[in-house]
Amino acid sequence: MIVVDANAVFKLVVKEKYSDKTREIFLRQTSSGEPIDAPDVIVSEVLNALWKDYVIRKNLSKNAFEQALDNFSSIINELNLIPANDLKDMAIRIAVSKHVTVYDSMYIAASIMSGKPLLSFDEKMLRIASELGVQLVL
Repeated sequence: MIVVDANAVFKLVVKEKYSDKTREIFLRQTSSGEPIDAPDVIVSEVLNALWKDYVIRKNLSKNAFEQALDNFSSIINELNLIPANDLKDMAIRIAVSKHVTVYDSMYIAASIMSGKPLLSFDEKMLRIASELGVQLVL
């Protein structure tokens, strides 16, 4: 049982550094039948990252973009999405006190509230999560 962030899920749909490690962790979790949690903001965050890689950075071909969208649709169905409304109070307190985005704070709050470790490759988020006592998936 883990909480996963947009950074990690992006690595599942677009090949980049740590994609293989992320895929291994994700497959281990899903094959054991253990749920993977994520704040529902993950949907817009991953879609925005895909859009940016395709439209702005031009890092993805049209085919690669469409394949990434298909992969994301499959992955998102495997996640237990936590409503941002359930996380908002803790997330904003974390964001203000730790000077981190509300988006990142949503993942940290989800980990704290669920007691589940956090899978991310965002160094700042990992540092703050660790300071707050969140167990990390490494």
